[in-house]
Amino acid sequence: MIDFILVLIAGMLSSLSPCSFPLLPGYIAFYMSLGLGAIPSAIACILGLIIFFSIIGVALSMVGAALSPYMPYMPLIAGIAIIIMSFLIVFEVKISLPLGDLKIQRKKDIFGTFIYGMIYGLVSSSCSAPIFLSIVFYAFASGFIYGILAFLIYAIGMGIPIIIATILVSKAKTLIIKKLMKSLRLIQRMSAMVLFIIGVYLIYYSLYG
Repeated sequence: MIDFILVLIAGMLSSLSPCSFPLLPGYIAFYMSLGLGAIPSAIACILGLIIFFSIIGVALSMVGAALSPYMPYMPLIAGIAIIIMSFLIVFEVKISLPLGDLKIQRKKDIFGTFIYGMIYGLVSSSCSAPIFLSIVFYAFASGFIYGILAFLIYAIGMGIPIIIATILVSKAKTLIIKKLMKSLRLIQRMSAMVLFIIGVYLIYYSLYG
């Protein structure tokens, strides 16, 4: 449960990363202006996130399960890799996934919000590459079922700030959003700390579990 809680927190922090979070308020406000409502918009967006990361979770967990018999030190390797990712965040080393230029088409219905959630998950994966890659390493080290659960919980964690941002925008509390955006650097450091703890946990489990 402890590592899943950490994965949930990592998802929340990933959604609050400097290049992910600014995508949300204006876009959600656009959809709410069409009369979709705050909660339906947020739920549709989160479902898109969950579907996207569930697909990735199944694929990567299958690969990890296939490799694990041949790599008995996978948890140790994953723990070291995750700790390296935490230091990349601390020292603000910019890495991104080669996804190219993605543009979000604002289709004016609830299905458009769902698609936005999937694309947002893809964009945020590149934007928050150290955090995303850490979850990938965790999935490799945790086996098939736990790997899928990790990505599912990660998606739910990313969805929590979306719900909060949507409600805040619907209540016109943009001041809180602006204050939160000023704290994004601190949020980055918090995400590094969470990844470091996950990495240490995997190393300890590999050596003494």
